[in-house]
Amino acid sequence: MENTICSAPTEKESFEIMSSNTQEKEAIIHILIVDDRENMRNLLSQTFLEMGFKVSVASTGEEAIDKITRHLFHIVITDLSMPGKSGMDVLRYVKSVSPETEVIIITAYGTIEIAVEAMRLGAHDFITKPFQLAVLQNKISKLAKQIQIKNTNRAQTWIHPSVQHLVGESAQTRQLRQIIARVAPTKSSVLITGPSGVGKELVARALHEASPRRDEPFIALNCASLAPTLLESELFGHEKGAFTGATSRREGRFERAHKGTLFLDEVGEIDPSVQVKLLRVLQDGEFERVGGTETIKVDVRIVAATNRDLRQAIVQGTFREDFYYRLNVFSIYVPPLKERPDDIPALVEHFLNKFSMELRKEVYEVDDEVLDLFLRYPWPGNIRELENIMERAIVLATGPQVTINEMPFELQNYIEKNLQVESENKDLQQGKEDLSLEQHTERLERELILKALEKFHWNKTRAAELLGIKRTTLQYRIKRLGLE
Repeated sequence: MENTICSAPTEKESFEIMSSNTQEKEAIIHILIVDDRENMRNLLSQTFLEMGFKVSVASTGEEAIDKITRHLFHIVITDLSMPGKSGMDVLRYVKSVSPETEVIIITAYGTIEIAVEAMRLGAHDFITKPFQLAVLQNKISKLAKQIQIKNTNRAQTWIHPSVQHLVGESAQTRQLRQIIARVAPTKSSVLITGPSGVGKELVARALHEASPRRDEPFIALNCASLAPTLLESELFGHEKGAFTGATSRREGRFERAHKGTLFLDEVGEIDPSVQVKLLRVLQDGEFERVGGTETIKVDVRIVAATNRDLRQAIVQGTFREDFYYRLNVFSIYVPPLKERPDDIPALVEHFLNKFSMELRKEVYEVDDEVLDLFLRYPWPGNIRELENIMERAIVLATGPQVTINEMPFELQNYIEKNLQVESENKDLQQGKEDLSLEQHTERLERELILKALEKFHWNKTRAAELLGIKRTTLQYRIKRLGLE
């Protein structure tokens, strides 16, 4: 716990407030203040609100990490010494999930060593108490201008910081970020495709967080988990008495998502009877609850996802063509992890930081042998599989490093088998390259004789005729080459 420089009015618990004289939403700089002293939180939040920034607060490192997981922040100002997770823990987490976010650390107990370590981890600045408030205001003002210059279009660069799927610097991931940046500001429907486990919901959240709807609800629904009648009620709500068990009126997901985003996962599993009603909402923005007659109008952006080939489903008659084209105004394909191995090191580091903090384990690195194994593995379960393996590894880790001993047997066994095949192929190739002219000639002779013999079912007379040699010569060569 650290000393503060002055006091301020009492804050409301867990408030997230915005100054009335701020700029348009797309241009607002969002600041998170992390300090266990209430008067410091109040002072800084009031100061930055008056400067026109959006401000959120957290009283602990744990609360800060939770907010960073769920919201976008351009700047994080954190106290260094707090009960539980420290400012350095917050810094590490921020840089693991949102490298673009700038972090300023404030402390009354600063040392050169701590300052150097903070800068090494990516802190923008390190400020010691007591400090002049005007100095901090000036630093934040300059930093905000730098951020706005660098990000002339906020949606083009600022993506929801909890989107693990977007961690990485492969060409595919960079392109994915660019597509999200272009599509997010629009109101149009989006269809996200790709195999299971690649993080399609995370892409949907990124679209929401980078859009003008970011402060409105994001509602997700897995359409594959419900029968058609239950899905209809879940989407549109129902009136009291609409069916057995409907003891009261209930709002559906569309009403809950009003002015926000509704994410329909596994949209390819929706029954055609429900697709018709969804089509109406997409076209007209209105519907009736199950068992009701009142027309309800909503303003909802729909983002859908599937791992199915919907065009094939249209041919098979299980997916409506008109519904498909209404959904597929924009299409975003998320490639499997095996097609972007350049993302694996960054994802590994991200999950290492995430689970080390969550599990309170002091695990700081991954052995090179493990990383090499990850780069060879095809990841049929994609990022979800990598995440699960990293969590398991950190649970099992007995030291500061994740080693091959923490890897699942199936993974090690797969790699061992493939390494053996690679070794055999390499030896064979090397053997071919090392053959002398005589050996090359003998191998070619063997292949020609075998083909001739097989062609005539080992009739040596006819095989010799085909090869243009005497039968006795063929017999001799068969014996010499060990083909008998």
